[in-house]
Amino acid sequence: MKKLILSVLSLFITTSSFAGVHNYMLWSKPGVKVCFSDGKKEKRSGTVKWKQEKKDFVRTVIEQEYSKERTGIYFIGFEDCETASYKPNVIIYATNFTQALKGSRGNSTAGEGFFSVAKPYPSAKGAIELTSVTLNKTTIIHEFGHTAGLLHEQDHPDAYEAQSDCSSTSSKTVKKWGVGYTEFDEHSVMNYCYIHSSEGKEAGLSEGDIALLKTLYPY
Repeated sequence: MKKLILSVLSLFITTSSFAGVHNYMLWSKPGVKVCFSDGKKEKRSGTVKWKQEKKDFVRTVIEQEYSKERTGIYFIGFEDCETASYKPNVIIYATNFTQALKGSRGNSTAGEGFFSVAKPYPSAKGAIELTSVTLNKTTIIHEFGHTAGLLHEQDHPDAYEAQSDCSSTSSKTVKKWGVGYTEFDEHSVMNYCYIHSSEGKEAGLSEGDIALLKTLYPY
């Protein structure tokens, strides 16, 4: 079992992955309620309307990878935000083709934020953007990993030595990780160097990812 040291000192981290997760980022309840939005009510630019088949795909992938038994934290709801029968914790947006041209496959907030991410939904303390035209399993799992509180594995202090052809670990990225971290996990779904390779393009949560999530959310 990998050692886990949670830092309570670095309170200014803005993104999350496998090592260096911070206490304040964790969700207070393991069943995180998510909903789909086209961004119109929020007047959010760069978003498009979700197609039903893509919403179904996102839900299927996430329910297979994240569950109370497997990861502790799990995601529920998956209704449209405007008509949802619950108060959402996380809003999922589909971004347009322009974002794909910029090279973006997705973005997300890290863990549970302090403030609402969208005025119409005051209970929403997190947001995920998934580029509609490049939607794929690994990106979905990766972005939900950030939402669960995980950091980019290629920024791990030991990543450069393990994959110098890809990682460019610097004092800046190490500082962002904080003082606590687990050992480097090459096959983490949070590791760009792995998921952007031919071997990892269909990657899911690694054994290390699952072990850490279960440790963080021992429900």
